[in-house]
Amino acid sequence: MKKLLFVLLFGATLSLQAQIEVKINPVTTILGAADIQGEYLLNENFGVELSLQPFFGKAYAFLNSEDYDGTQSGFAEKLRAKYYYSPYNGGDQWYVDLFAVNSSVDYTREYSKDINGNSVDLIETYKQSYTGIGFEAGAKKVTDSGFIFEYSLGIGTYLSSDFKIAPDANDPDREVEEIKPESIFFSGKLVIGYRFGDF
Repeated sequence: MKKLLFVLLFGATLSLQAQIEVKINPVTTILGAADIQGEYLLNENFGVELSLQPFFGKAYAFLNSEDYDGTQSGFAEKLRAKYYYSPYNGGDQWYVDLFAVNSSVDYTREYSKDINGNSVDLIETYKQSYTGIGFEAGAKKVTDSGFIFEYSLGIGTYLSSDFKIAPDANDPDREVEEIKPESIFFSGKLVIGYRFGDF
């Protein structure tokens, strides 16, 4: 409920302003995690961006084969505060940002096991949830007609994390494996979009 309220308030704020951008990451969308972003430009040098990313369908579709056929479900959101250096058209050119991210995604795959002499199909779940902060550096190009091309790379650190592999509850040898991730992670994006309004 809190997430929904936050999204609605953010959307209402954007709708009151002229300088807004709507963007999407085509690469993650193809892979079943449509990264949809909205940015509100406070002025020529500063912007606030909210990214919403639902995970659905096949996990890592390009890896799916007879040996790997996983699915994914969950949600992630990222909030960025962006500073643009020497913008040409307001809120464009080179920038740095600080971000906060929260993610909770389950990846599942089927596996077979001999139970009491019978081969039984079971499901293993890789649970990945975390909260983190970090920064990115990137660039944005805005055409005269308002179309956007943007990319960034960055690094972050976990404030909290819970990574574990949980075999099916019906697996007689079930043992949950806790995974300790590295303290840092990498972040980035490649998006296209459109700007509504001008400075």
